[in-house]
Amino acid sequence: MLRLLPLRQATGGHLAAGLCLWIAVASAQPDAPTFEARGPSREVTEGARFEVSFVLTNETARRFIPPDFGGLTVRSGPNEVRSAGFAHGKAYSQQSWVYELEAGSAGHYTIGPATAQTAQRNFRSQPLTVRVIKSSVRRPRKSRASAEEPYFVVADVLPEQAWLGQQMLYRLRLYTRVSVSEADLIALPSFDGFYVLERRRYDTRVQREKVGNKTYAVRTLYEASLFSQRTGPLAIGPARLRLLVESEERNLLGGRSVVVASNAISTYARPLPEPQPERFCGVVGRYEWTVAADKQALTTDDALILTVRIQGNGDARRLLNLPLNLPAGLEALDPEVREQEEYETGDEFVHQRTLTYAILPKEPGTYLFTPEITFFHPDSNAYQVLRADAPIAIAVVPGGNYGKAMLPTDTAAVLPSAEEPTWWAEVEEFSQPWMLGAVGIAALLVLAGLAALLWQSQRRKPPVENFASEDSVRPALPDRRTLQAQLQQLRRRLSDAPPQAFYRELLRWLESAVAAYLGVPSFMLSRSVALEQLSARRVPRETVEAIAEVWERCERAVYAQVIAPEDRQACWEKVQLAWKVLGSKG
Repeated sequence: MLRLLPLRQATGGHLAAGLCLWIAVASAQPDAPTFEARGPSREVTEGARFEVSFVLTNETARRFIPPDFGGLTVRSGPNEVRSAGFAHGKAYSQQSWVYELEAGSAGHYTIGPATAQTAQRNFRSQPLTVRVIKSSVRRPRKSRASAEEPYFVVADVLPEQAWLGQQMLYRLRLYTRVSVSEADLIALPSFDGFYVLERRRYDTRVQREKVGNKTYAVRTLYEASLFSQRTGPLAIGPARLRLLVESEERNLLGGRSVVVASNAISTYARPLPEPQPERFCGVVGRYEWTVAADKQALTTDDALILTVRIQGNGDARRLLNLPLNLPAGLEALDPEVREQEEYETGDEFVHQRTLTYAILPKEPGTYLFTPEITFFHPDSNAYQVLRADAPIAIAVVPGGNYGKAMLPTDTAAVLPSAEEPTWWAEVEEFSQPWMLGAVGIAALLVLAGLAALLWQSQRRKPPVENFASEDSVRPALPDRRTLQAQLQQLRRRLSDAPPQAFYRELLRWLESAVAAYLGVPSFMLSRSVALEQLSARRVPRETVEAIAEVWERCERAVYAQVIAPEDRQACWEKVQLAWKVLGSKG
């Protein structure tokens, strides 16, 4: 047994090393082989040249059989290209056959399946449909001669009409039948009524396109994404360019310098259909999202963090951070933007936003809800709903603080207003007319004595239900001097207290200060009730907003663990300014 033990240990080590190597190799294995046809993402114009490729992934072909091109003219190809590498932790290889085709007259053309023969099997690509449209380009005529210009610049937008906020493509293209060595953009139109994002990753290769019976070399000089900001007709003025055209009469620059202007464009932004859905998030385009919860079980003292990532090609500035539609018993704080970016894919601009929602359970139980938002899809001309892939299910059990006295969220609806009388209403019960008539002056004196006694008793023990009245006597609460000292102590805690502990102490102080101002115990106040009562007391709006912002920031840190240490100084300063208002009347 003593001899076998080292042997078993060595064998176990070899097995572990072999298992790790096998896992590493297995994780790097390529995906299943595929064979597909790839063509233009948009329609092409008559006479234009474009590329079509047939791509075999993660396999090697011994023979390639080209497809039937369905009436399209092959100008070059096939050019075979091979590549290999790693992507997302997995190996891949590609073998491609690339053709350059020329479009014929307007219509729909179907490219049949191509075949790639490998040692194991034959792969067939899917048919590919190409739409050819008539060219809308018109050649300008010379002003001093009847001959047509050998070069001109065309501006266009795609689509020609769009919905409000939909992404549009603006292009400047140079058409020429002579050699142009330089093309400099002098001035762009103002794009009044649009938000503009300039593109950097567009195709600058020279294409061929027929205009009338002439073939021109075409090159894209500028592209931008436009997002309409208002509905109705919109005008885009001409752009101006300087070209250096080679000619027989050369100057020191090597050619003739000319200034050309593009055409102006008229387009139209359509308003979105009415009525808009209740959960409409404001964007127009193609969108997708993911929703994830950080836990499935929690107590009433905890918070559920819901992370939402939304991505699409609409106007990012129109995307609204909608509140969640939750069942009774759950309350969500306002969403916080965790990440936001806007980037170019080569065909369009795409934006992505990551939001976190802190959801606070008020009552124990089992909850099931499905987050959803609505966007407008321009291809279907209809509103579409984005829903989570699966409902969010959580189980909530009572926490340590569950069942303690708290005002309901709608308490403000039944609280007396700041102008309502308090003890006068009770005095009136003793001042009926028949008593005054029967007893006379003596009765009035008795009633006055009773009123005085009642007032004294009310002063010693004020009723809870009348705490919103300014004339009522406040219960025993921290005085102004105590609250001022506590606030200064919080200032000293800015540097030495942990962030969450600081926010917890700041929340307690804020609750005590507001409670003292309103004359009600702090445990009976919720944030919404406190803010409503402060507004009813005609506290300045900026003071109420500052209190609301700090109160919410503290609740996020204490209950949802969403902590921003860098905001502590700003929170303390806002509370100090608010205290100057509350403390002056305390």
